[in-house]
Amino acid sequence: MTTAVGAFTLTAGPQGITRVDFGAEQPIAPASDVLRQACEELCAYAAGERRQFSVAWDSRPHTAFRRHLYAALSTVGYGETLSYGQLAARAGHPGAVRATGTALRLNPVPVFLPCHRILRGDGSIGGYAGGVELKRRLLRLEGVEI
Repeated sequence: MTTAVGAFTLTAGPQGITRVDFGAEQPIAPASDVLRQACEELCAYAAGERRQFSVAWDSRPHTAFRRHLYAALSTVGYGETLSYGQLAARAGHPGAVRATGTALRLNPVPVFLPCHRILRGDGSIGGYAGGVELKRRLLRLEGVEI
């Protein structure tokens, strides 16, 4: 699917969305209600018309640490940013900064789980699986300039 901020490929199962990849092969119609909802919500977000996602995502295949971290990540609001260390502390794992960075790099559903809102400790933008320019675009959409 193509949105105002870029192209994405979404995958879903019975428990919710399972994967968001950057870029898209060929547009295809969503094959399930979950995918339809995810596509609608992502397009509305990219157009600046939505600030939160309600579509379910499947957290079952992840470790307890990653589930805790992703739960904390889901509380980082639209236009809010945290450092990796602040997110680790919010998840109940202060000091697990490197593990937090690794978990965010492996985030299966970026944008829906807003890892783009996590910055380096010095306030610089850091990396992003979809590329730093996309991270900047997503933050700018939310009113954050880096």
